[in-house]
Amino acid sequence: MTRASRLSTPGLLTRHLGSGIVGSLLVALLIAAAVLAVALAPRALARLGTEELRHELGLASPALLDLTGTGQLGLVGGLSATATVDELIGASDREIRDIRDSLPSPLKEHVG
Repeated sequence: MTRASRLSTPGLLTRHLGSGIVGSLLVALLIAAAVLAVALAPRALARLGTEELRHELGLASPALLDLTGTGQLGLVGGLSATATVDELIGASDREIRDIRDSLPSPLKEHVG
């Protein structure tokens, strides 16, 4: 009778679970640690990069962070020397005003 109860389904399950419980728990713990590390590592690295960027930008002078541009203004071919200011620099002025709209989205919100 004892032999039959040990070979029944509940008896086999009990014997199986009791014999390798430490190994099974160790494998489950290792899997849980690996999943946690894989899930949290990218977030931690992104946060570290953001904080490093904030630190570096905090050290820079405001003049260094301002957007600047260089160019050459002058007479455009076909305009006379008596041309108005709008005719001379109107196109450049419009391009400078429209620079913000041509920037990609994250940068666009931070440019005045």
